[in-house]
Amino acid sequence: MTSIRFLEFLLPVLLHMVLSKEVEPVFRAKGTTIEMGYCFGVDYIVVYRCAPEGDQLLGNSSSESPSTPPDDLQGRIHINKVQHLLGLQISQLTHKDSGIYRRECWLHQTLESQNTQQLSVCDKEVESEEIVVKEDEGAKLLCNNTSIGSEGTSVRWYYETYPLYKPILLLDSSVALDLLVKELQGVIKVQNNGASLLFDKSALENNSHFYCLVSKGKTCVSFQNMQLQDNSESRDIFATQGERVVLKCPSEGTNQQWETPLGLFNSSNMKMNLSLDEKSEDFSLVIPAFSEELSGEYSCFSSLFEVRYSLYLCPKNESQNKVVLEGRSVLLDCDVDKEHSLSVQWYRREPSGENGLIHDSNDMNVPVPEDLRGRLSENGATMTISNLEVKDGGVYWCQTLYLI
Repeated sequence: MTSIRFLEFLLPVLLHMVLSKEVEPVFRAKGTTIEMGYCFGVDYIVVYRCAPEGDQLLGNSSSESPSTPPDDLQGRIHINKVQHLLGLQISQLTHKDSGIYRRECWLHQTLESQNTQQLSVCDKEVESEEIVVKEDEGAKLLCNNTSIGSEGTSVRWYYETYPLYKPILLLDSSVALDLLVKELQGVIKVQNNGASLLFDKSALENNSHFYCLVSKGKTCVSFQNMQLQDNSESRDIFATQGERVVLKCPSEGTNQQWETPLGLFNSSNMKMNLSLDEKSEDFSLVIPAFSEELSGEYSCFSSLFEVRYSLYLCPKNESQNKVVLEGRSVLLDCDVDKEHSLSVQWYRREPSGENGLIHDSNDMNVPVPEDLRGRLSENGATMTISNLEVKDGGVYWCQTLYLI
């Protein structure tokens, strides 16, 4: 008898483990639309709704096997048949649409990939909040719903962890007020019947998104998204053919990577390399000789932050040398097509080797460096520096943006 009772207990635990790994929770408000993911570069997409009596076919983008949606979804399903990007949408969601859905991507009659989602349709989505982290206290997350703690009401907390970013169940007050993730026990305190969580700062290193889902019986009342402040940066870089380019990025967090126009950075790629110092504090990407094929979007990301670059190839005109006496003025003229020019940007090479923007003809909010204030003037494609000082010597260059 002992062994039989053990098996009866073990089976639901194993089922829970399988479901928690394979089923991705998603949350939507009534009346909104859900996109059941996308299939890239395949022949067709198939979507099912899982039910006790068997899977229900909701849509099939294959012209050979057209399908008719169930009666309750008639007129609410749309299949996106854009070439190489297939998807299925369900609009005007209701509570009855809550359930498990499976999306399949097929290529040459072979199942390439599938994704299963557990959809919860709630009365409303509460406005998302930014998580404020205090140096000594960590952070406190408060689920913004006053009904938590009342009879029949429960709250579920989910979190997304880097790099998968799929919601994982953290706490379910209908079962217990204990955390379900052992790694976070001791660094997260549950308060106010599960309405709030008090985090140690270390618990937020790899976890940037949290969700709370409030239910009354089997009906979802509300859900709310909470996320850390977006510390990502984005910069435009303009370089010439053959120029050496360094995309700066500090070494912070875990699982740090570079995403490039050629895919994730690989040390075997001879067209770029990482600049790693002895203390591993620098994770900058070095491109020894820039070319057109390396133009595009670059992203340095880790569990803590993201730095983005847009790298553009620009033609380069001949350099000009100017020799001017101290105390005089110098006129720098940028060779531009005045009929099509959108803006002229002026840069100065700093002692650190970086190029600092000192003027933008299309953005008057660009601050003039303190040492040039009152001495810098601009007129279209020309820039004048007056009352020259010895320290003004150096490299200045202009960049022209055109309307195409």
